[in-house]
Amino acid sequence: VHSRVELDGTIAHAQMAYRHWRAVSLTQRVQKIIALHSYLVDNKQSLAQWITAEMGKPIIESEAEIQKCADLCMHIATFGPEYLQNRPLDM
Repeated sequence: VHSRVELDGTIAHAQMAYRHWRAVSLTQRVQKIIALHSYLVDNKQSLAQWITAEMGKPIIESEAEIQKCADLCMHIATFGPEYLQNRPLDM
């Protein structure tokens, strides 16, 4: 449970972060997502060990979770710009 002051501070911080992120170009966003992918792949073992220690998951499941996140990063970096194109949708 958080106090009203803590909640207001968290909301203000999120709003500031949104305003900053909104100004980041799509190219820069893709570069950051690719960097996150690289970080996840390069640190998969230590991240998986941390997940296992914190949540009690078997290490193989923790490794799979990290890999899933890395794969999602690469998918978004590859296809995200296409998904965000301004075009009419068939409904």
